[in-house]
Amino acid sequence: MRKYPFYISSLLLISFCSLRAIEASSINSQLSANRVGVADTAKVAQTDSVKMQSALQQLMSRAKALKQAEQQKAQAARAAQSVPQLEIDGLILDETRSKIGKDFYDTFYQAWQQPQDAYGFTIRIIEKPVPGLGSLIEVNVNQTLAYQARLQPRAETIEASGKEAVLYAQYYLQNQPALRIY
Repeated sequence: MRKYPFYISSLLLISFCSLRAIEASSINSQLSANRVGVADTAKVAQTDSVKMQSALQQLMSRAKALKQAEQQKAQAARAAQSVPQLEIDGLILDETRSKIGKDFYDTFYQAWQQPQDAYGFTIRIIEKPVPGLGSLIEVNVNQTLAYQARLQPRAETIEASGKEAVLYAQYYLQNQPALRIY
């Protein structure tokens, strides 16, 4: 990226020198070929000089446009790097082991609505077996415990707990501090 200003200035210098050389050879060839007087030579040199200056101005404006385009690309690249973005967003991971846990996961997943301002999160539903009847269910949002309950093998209890867990997870996502990625 830093080679362009050197490239543009070199291009302008070479163009200017070649324009001067063309101008000089044009004047010399007209003098020797036509044996024109001094006044006519001055007019020809003046018109050639005007043409050369306009060509040089066009070349400089193109170089300026190229430089502005390069600066815009650099600004866009810096802006893209300043905002961290995750490729996979809003995952809900199922780490259940039994029918009770699977039913809870299904209820949670069906009731889930992602909050509008939430981004960059992962939800893990973890089932841990406990002695006796039932299981311990945990809902982790970004590795933080957002909901925990002991489930019994009753459909009404599982459904109510799944919907309650959705509310807790949504509340956590809406009130969490901004993510800081260093």
